[in-house]
Amino acid sequence: QVVLVDNTDSANGYATYLPVNTIVIFVTAPEGSTTLSLYEDWNDAIFTHEYTHILQIDMVDGLPLVLRYALGRLITPNAVLPKWLTEGYATYLETLFTRGGRGRSTTTETLLRTAALAGRLPRIDEAGGFGQRWPGGQSRYLYGASFHLYVAERSSEHAWIDFHKRHSRGVIPFLLPSKQAFDHTFVQLWKDWRRDTSAHYLAQAEQIRSEG
Repeated sequence: QVVLVDNTDSANGYATYLPVNTIVIFVTAPEGSTTLSLYEDWNDAIFTHEYTHILQIDMVDGLPLVLRYALGRLITPNAVLPKWLTEGYATYLETLFTRGGRGRSTTTETLLRTAALAGRLPRIDEAGGFGQRWPGGQSRYLYGASFHLYVAERSSEHAWIDFHKRHSRGVIPFLLPSKQAFDHTFVQLWKDWRRDTSAHYLAQAEQIRSEG
């Protein structure tokens, strides 16, 4: 079900799979000063993001599907994925399937460039944005989307779908099948993303300096 909320000036939305799949959309469009500001149609952008959560989190197969028949919707393997995977994936798809999206936002570009030039791109254990370091909770969306785009370009768009399908069949929480889906662990992929992202922006800065 989809619930539209019009009694607030906040631009946001959320999705839940309990007790039933539900998407809540705050219909007020975001202001230009926020990370959400790059969109063509706000309702399309936020629905794409939240619907991705439903498709991703409520994906259940194999033994967990059998257990769900007995224990209900509490059996949802993909619900325990790290925030940089759930929010990063939804932000990645909002970028892929709309003409806006935070993955192509100049705000995200500025964040990545500034962090890269300062040598402060986050480690994988910092990707959730739970600490005091700026941009805080936005890290899981912005850095997460950049990481998803990087991995998709290096492997394929379908590799992410394969990863979520594999994880939805798993019976051990937090055992991430990245090696099977991408041929590398997430720790290695994140290190590669940090290295290549830093190299890109350092080269860009050097070119700008050389051109005066």
